[in-house]
Amino acid sequence: MTNRIKTLVRLKEEDKTILRKLAAYYDVSESDAVKIAVKHLAKELGLLSS
Repeated sequence: MTNRIKTLVRLKEEDKTILRKLAAYYDVSESDAVKIAVKHLAKELGLLSS
């Protein structure tokens, strides 16, 4: 059993398009692109130490 948290994220259509393009460019899934974006934002806001 894993400790996964399900989260619903509402995005504008242009944001979805950007994430799809990033996922295709880096050859990752769209969900991975969202995870990367969230982690990047958390780092910028100082919520992550590494």
